[in-house]
Amino acid sequence: MLMSFMKFSTMAFAVLGLHLPANAQSLPTRETPTAGAAARKADITAIGVKYDTKFEDYYLPSSIDATDYPNLVPKGERIVTIAVPTILVAYNWPQQSDRYQRAARLVDHLFSRLDRLQFPGFDPKWKKVNLLAKVPSLERFRPAQEWLDQPQVRAAGPSQ
Repeated sequence: MLMSFMKFSTMAFAVLGLHLPANAQSLPTRETPTAGAAARKADITAIGVKYDTKFEDYYLPSSIDATDYPNLVPKGERIVTIAVPTILVAYNWPQQSDRYQRAARLVDHLFSRLDRLQFPGFDPKWKKVNLLAKVPSLERFRPAQEWLDQPQVRAAGPSQ
C-alpha cells in the first residue's frame, strides 16, 4: 500500500496541569455527576515542554501564546513547547477509480484555493501550510505532484 501526502501544518501542544480545589474529591463520572461542580472550578495551567534532541526525529520546536489559546495562556506570555508535523494522507487508489478521481479533484480544489484560506477570517495556521515539504519514504499523490510541478507554482513559493 503506497500512501500519498502533502505537508499540511504543525500542531503545537503543551502539557496541561489540572489543579482541583481542596474540597474536590474526584473528577465527575457518570456514576458521580455531582463532582462536576467542583471540577468546573478547577484551575487548568499550561506547562511548557522544552525541546530536546530526543524529540528531533518526530517533533519540532514551537510555542503557544494567547493568540492560540486566549483562555489558557495569559496575554503577553509565551509557552515553549514542541509541535507535531501534520500531513494530509490519501490511499493510493487505482488511477481509473472513482476515488482516485475524487482525490485528484480535492487536490486541485484545495491547492488552487489555498491562497484564499491564508487571508484574515480563516485560521492563521493556513499560512504555515507548505505544499512542497517532503516526507521521507512516502510518495506524493501523482495529481498533487503534477500540480506542484507547474511552472507558475514553483515560482510562487512553498505555500503554493
